Amino acid sequence: MTAARQEPVAILGIGAMGHGMAASALRAGIPTVVWNRTPAATRDLAGRGAEVAPSAADAARRAAIVVTMVTDTDAVLSIAHDQGMLAALGPGAIWVQMGTIGLAGIDRVAALVQGQRPDVTLLDAPVSGSKDPAERGQLTIFASGPQAVRPLVARLFDALGQRTIWVGGVGAGSRLKLVNNT
Repeated sequence: MTAARQEPVAILGIGAMGHGMAASALRAGIPTVVWNRTPAATRDLAGRGAEVAPSAADAARRAAIVVTMVTDTDAVLSIAHDQGMLAALGPGAIWVQMGTIGLAGIDRVAALVQGQRPDVTLLDAPVSGSKDPAERGQLTIFASGPQAVRPLVARLFDALGQRTIWVGGVGAGSRLKLVNNT
């Protein structure tokens, strides 16, 4: 990815937080593909320039970076495995897991990636903030994962958050989020 041309980003899960994140990415000029199990949630984003994918797998095929922002670990694993998102990712794709799924949850997701798609880079990047900060691009991102991909997600993270705190390997982001919540 170069500064001149941003590869498409897919955001899977267009609830209160995912909607705001997609809106912030679009406002920053990032080509954005959206998917939600209830398609009606994506309609206004399509009007703002988002591409709406008919499935999680289709969204993943269209993007170099895929963000999951859903309610819990089971939903993340369902999208990744049952709905084919992980299998559809291109070689070298980046999966940014941004929902708060806890330590056991991110460990399960990391094991799935390692077992099925070690060529995909997983970032654990839960956020602090609510619907309004998400809509304004003012989240705090607790990011963890390989240092080599940080420049590749910098423009996206800058669009979504007012601050990104990088804290080490996958799982450290969820640990910091837990500390922040307590």
